[in-house]
Amino acid sequence: MLLVAAAGNEAANLDDIQYYNPCTLVRDFPDNVMCVMATDTQDKRLEVRSATRIEGSNYGTRTVSVAAPGNEILSTVINHTWANSSGSSMATPMVAGVAALVLSILGAKDANFYKGPQAKSILVESAVAIPNLGNRRIDASAAVQTALLRLTNVIRLVPLKDFNADHQWTTMEGFNLTYYNNKTIAPENIVAEDTKPVGSWCVIDGYKSNSSFLVVRANMYLPKSGRYSFQIKSDANFSNLEVYLGQAQLRNLSEIYVIQSTAGWYDFELRYTNPVKPIRILMADPGAAGNLGNATGIFFITSDAEPRNLYYAPDIALSSAWQVLTRRASGPLNASSISSINLKMDHGFNTSTVIEDLNITSVRTVLGSSASAWTSPFTGIAHTRFRPPPVSAGSLRFQVTCELCALYVNGLRVLDVYDPSPRTSLQPVTQNSNCITLNVGKPYVSTVHDLVLRFALNGTSTTILAVGWLPCTGDNVRQSLKPYIMNNLLWQPSSGVAGYVPGMQCDVWLNKPDINAQSWAPLIKFRLPTALAHTGQGIRGSLPGAVLMGSDTDVYSVFNASGCSAIETAVGGNCSAAAGFVLADIINKGFMLSDTAPAYMRCWTYVNSGFTNGTVQTLKPTEANVYLGSQRVLASPDTVSIVFPSYAPNATTMNGHYQLLVMEFPGLRFNALAGLRNGSGKDFLIVDSVNTLLPIPLIGSGGATSTGTSNAGRGLRRRRLSTADPSFNDLNQDQNLNLDQDLDLDLDLDLDLDLDLDLDHNLLNAQYDQQTLAGRQAMSTGNLNQHNDDKDLNQRQLNRRRRLQLDLPANSFYDPKVLGASSYTGAVTPSTRGLCGFSFAMTSSFTDQPVFGPTLKIPTVFYNFSLNAGPVLGTPCNNASAGLSDAVCSFGATPTSSTPPHRMVQFEGFLRVPISRSAGSGTTGTMRPWVLRVTDDAAPLQTTSITVGDVTIRNGVESPNPVRAGETVLWLPGSGNTDLFLPVVVTARVRPAGTQIVFNVSLISPERITQRVDNNYWYCNNG
Repeated sequence: MLLVAAAGNEAANLDDIQYYNPCTLVRDFPDNVMCVMATDTQDKRLEVRSATRIEGSNYGTRTVSVAAPGNEILSTVINHTWANSSGSSMATPMVAGVAALVLSILGAKDANFYKGPQAKSILVESAVAIPNLGNRRIDASAAVQTALLRLTNVIRLVPLKDFNADHQWTTMEGFNLTYYNNKTIAPENIVAEDTKPVGSWCVIDGYKSNSSFLVVRANMYLPKSGRYSFQIKSDANFSNLEVYLGQAQLRNLSEIYVIQSTAGWYDFELRYTNPVKPIRILMADPGAAGNLGNATGIFFITSDAEPRNLYYAPDIALSSAWQVLTRRASGPLNASSISSINLKMDHGFNTSTVIEDLNITSVRTVLGSSASAWTSPFTGIAHTRFRPPPVSAGSLRFQVTCELCALYVNGLRVLDVYDPSPRTSLQPVTQNSNCITLNVGKPYVSTVHDLVLRFALNGTSTTILAVGWLPCTGDNVRQSLKPYIMNNLLWQPSSGVAGYVPGMQCDVWLNKPDINAQSWAPLIKFRLPTALAHTGQGIRGSLPGAVLMGSDTDVYSVFNASGCSAIETAVGGNCSAAAGFVLADIINKGFMLSDTAPAYMRCWTYVNSGFTNGTVQTLKPTEANVYLGSQRVLASPDTVSIVFPSYAPNATTMNGHYQLLVMEFPGLRFNALAGLRNGSGKDFLIVDSVNTLLPIPLIGSGGATSTGTSNAGRGLRRRRLSTADPSFNDLNQDQNLNLDQDLDLDLDLDLDLDLDLDLDHNLLNAQYDQQTLAGRQAMSTGNLNQHNDDKDLNQRQLNRRRRLQLDLPANSFYDPKVLGASSYTGAVTPSTRGLCGFSFAMTSSFTDQPVFGPTLKIPTVFYNFSLNAGPVLGTPCNNASAGLSDAVCSFGATPTSSTPPHRMVQFEGFLRVPISRSAGSGTTGTMRPWVLRVTDDAAPLQTTSITVGDVTIRNGVESPNPVRAGETVLWLPGSGNTDLFLPVVVTARVRPAGTQIVFNVSLISPERITQRVDNNYWYCNNG
């Protein structure tokens, strides 16, 4: 007998309901009862929402057997007529009808139609797997075909729906094993996980856990169409085994099965109660039924999960370091200690340590400053980002040594390392993964992948933890991953792979950008704390006190007392402020940003510490996300309370590095207080010139012109500009740079450098010359890299580390090949001297009047003139003989009622920094201070903003700007025989409407030599 029952229509999860007959009878009679859920025309669960309630089909992965269409089904009704109805009662008759068809086939051979269990099996096996549905949807044609094949003892396989091998980010031959404490397959019941590579024999053995239930999963690849032979060989009790191929259950495992394939990918799943005995899988290709052999090249674990989308991090390869998070083990170390359920990145940890190379033999290296306090076992996660070695062509193996650990690539577990033999304590073991293929079929996306190691260690002094790579064929001598790690979450400012300025960068959008698509530039960009010094109240030291949480603490007290100035060289590096502010106190945005139209704001910097006692709070109740290094340490979902769990580590050891800190406010009100507290008390998170630094990308001359492209889309603002007028491309082409074309990418240079890197960015203006004369000075913020490993990229000559050998498409593709590479290099090359850009009018989007008027809604300098993604049309403003020290862009005729005045300009280009001519250029490894001086013209009133890479160098937050002159210290590498180029966006506006823009920008060397930024130092981004 087969009972087909409707799931009901309360939009309830039947798995959570004890009795809901007849559907819940499936728990007692699993072979004879089917529970049917209804779907809509989009193959989604049928659901109808109203203002007061949600109606729809009931569901449940353990209770519901299959789904079927149940939306607007034509059916007979009383009074001998027809009508459309919806619900699970409309879906159930379809399943019952298909069941009857299947039974008619199964009973035709022997006239026995009482085969309900066999009919249910065929209905479920032949149903279509729908992603995110939770259950399979009935397929009448497939069910009938499966029933016909079953008469000849042939198993029809159902291919994986929407599976494309070319769209998988990570692929490896093998099986994933998950152990559960009972037969209910649910995340909360997982006790251990494992990965079994397929070797010369396709065998599943060496079980990690003695739990009651094991599930083995893989994707099965059958390259040929036809009938394969399949057999399970084992001494296990077959009553403890369930095997599913392509959704079909093999019910008699003592048989050799014939399976029908149409060539493609299929599900494989094996369930084993009380796993003890090994399981071996044998197969034969079509036409070779009597030649069963080892099933190699058949079973794969795959993942289409992309690397983590670090949309909040700058696209610069800043270091080859790992972040290692650890906490005390909650009990004896075993397989469950490193389960992905128990060890999650965004959970709490006791310590965070930055490690240059994950090849360690001391517990002190792992635990950092907390090592002396720990003697007990502990667990942890190590994370970094890497690109496959070029010689591997995207395929490689990993070798790991540890006591108990699991390696994940882009979220896929590819290697488990442990000693299964009985021991009183864990011992180090070395194991190799199978060959792993990365990024198959995805040539136009980032090639940086996430590498995560979950581990458990005894905590003894002889702890060993090492990760390396191997070629897919050849010897098993572990090679270092260090030259191929491109981490943009950790950074050692003294390394010279990037320049830097102090502070915290803040970007504001009217709406949150789509992080899964090509993002567009923020509307406003500014840098703290100097942005406060560009406001009238900030200049006077009279910013209003923002009362916090019922106390009299003034969020601006630190800034008002520090003497910050727009002339950064005048304050001796002592400018500091709390990481908290009211947006309205910094940018006067009128009606564009208001409490009725909240904005999305993201502020970020790199810090050389963690949060006090692992606690971070928002200043006021608000929706916020806080990221620190590899973790999201705070997720405040609403505006009710500031008390939410903080997952920041209790103790942090940076070893001379800085880590990315991001605070994100998705729905910020214009007059609301935004910011962070450091710790559980009332201490502010402080932004200053020593502990908070911002990297800026450097383009070395060799990599800058390596592509030879002339008109590739450039978009330094990560957004397209209109190139309707290409006239500038023909200007002054004979003035192209004569640059060093050395494109040496050899990572094995025979260098034995003992670098003594300096970083003293807290010098007063009068000390610049003193530093140059003194040469090398001791760095006060921690030990530096001083290894002798000739493969260590951090030991390269700085001019080589600055080389950015990259060919980027128009969408700012990020594919770093060396440290320092960024998404600004390659196609975005300095090729022509002079200015090229656009001038813009104030449209009705920005003024109170339909065309233009005297009162502006947004009286400031924009970074982005467009409120949406896409091209921005403007009037070309090109001058091959001009730089940032000239009068440019004559705006022409007097505006009329139909022609608004052009008041804004924007230029994209490259600022040349003459490192080779600096007297201290031979001082290897020293970061040296350059100064960018900007003076705004007073008649007409002009405001200028300058951004290098993603970082605002010169703020233009008010217009007219109360600050005419400003100086910003840029810390740049002090060595090299070739000059550097900085990718720059310059925005300026005049008020009232003037006749032209007048720039007055100078670059001051560490020797205090001033050079006007004319067309000898400015190169057009003429894409």
